[in-house]
Amino acid sequence: MKASHYFLLIFLGLISACQYKLSPTEYIDWAEENLTKQRLVNSYVFNVMQRTSNYETLLRTGHQVVDQVTFTKEKAKLEGLEYYEVNISLEDQSIDITSKGTSTLEEKQSNIYYFSYSFQQDIHLMKGDQKIPCTLFHFKRSSQVSNIRSFMLGFAIPEHLKEEISTLVIQGQPLNTGPVTFKFPTINQPELALK
Repeated sequence: MKASHYFLLIFLGLISACQYKLSPTEYIDWAEENLTKQRLVNSYVFNVMQRTSNYETLLRTGHQVVDQVTFTKEKAKLEGLEYYEVNISLEDQSIDITSKGTSTLEEKQSNIYYFSYSFQQDIHLMKGDQKIPCTLFHFKRSSQVSNIRSFMLGFAIPEHLKEEISTLVIQGQPLNTGPVTFKFPTINQPELALK
């Protein structure tokens, strides 16, 4: 009976020591599936992805064949920020969010200006009870015929808050949705299988 206990202990030790490793392409797929959230609020569709530093590094290095040295060097450039991609559209995607509720060209231009610049002030991240402002903001202009508006966001996270749950809060006046929140718990990410 003691031999079976030792075997069980060794088996459990091996299982707990093993963490799965993903190729760069598999990691990209895993991140897009597990770190994306979507909500519909007052006819607005919010699609938010937490873009980890591993994910960002893989995108920036081309993610085909990445060696450990190159990956570590590139990832170091991204450390200190938490990245998010926010895509906003209307449920009826034939209408652009910059046109909703406007009746003149000036009103539409005002909305475009708001989403290009002022929207950053209406987005923040909560880590514990600390409100962290958006420090990196980019309104991506789409080259496709699409009424989905995309924003790249970055938040400078103090070291002592890195392990806290992240809650992204979006509250924009033209949207008239009230605060829209997305929680991203700290999760165990798979390791990357790099050369």
